[in-house]
Amino acid sequence: MWSVRPFFNSDTPALAKVWASHTTAYNSRSVCPVSAWDNAILSKPYFKSEELLVAEDSKGEIVGWLHFSGPPEGMGSSKGNSEISIDSKSLILHQLCVRTGEDESAIAQQLLRKLVELSEKSGAVRVLGLGAFDQSFFYLGFGDGDGMLGVTSQDTRLLGWLKQSGLCPLLPTECWELPLAHFRPPMDRAMLAVLRSSTISRVLEEF
Repeated sequence: MWSVRPFFNSDTPALAKVWASHTTAYNSRSVCPVSAWDNAILSKPYFKSEELLVAEDSKGEIVGWLHFSGPPEGMGSSKGNSEISIDSKSLILHQLCVRTGEDESAIAQQLLRKLVELSEKSGAVRVLGLGAFDQSFFYLGFGDGDGMLGVTSQDTRLLGWLKQSGLCPLLPTECWELPLAHFRPPMDRAMLAVLRSSTISRVLEEF
């Protein structure tokens, strides 16, 4: 079995390792190294250690984690980037990562049950999972952890865990991709003709 506790400052290397294991499972290139944890996530003034839940096995090894919060203080209610309304009675699930293994689903469910338990105690009436748009600030710029898009369809493990816990899709989003391997910047054909018909030589100055 596993125990769930709040985050400790010494946990960041293990959290980065679990992130890498989780995203590698669906061939994602998203990374969140220790330096990013220290400089971009934990340094935010509204970060609270009790809102970052860590799952440990019997050996004390971190096998999963879940990060949630209410809307940042002073933000009030918001409709985010769409018709999704976020108020003080909502909790935001920013990220859930579990290392790969036969027991990964059970670990995820234990973390999500703890989230539901804490939400009931706080008086929240709704949990928004991974996609709270302009009020999900912690992982902006970290690829698949970015709360602007929600859950990528490739992360079937996470989608399954959320559905098992009773969460349901609320708003579909799209991410368009343009491969740039063969991209060439546009050029002015007239200027190209001038360049090709011109030569540059060095003129020695005589004194």
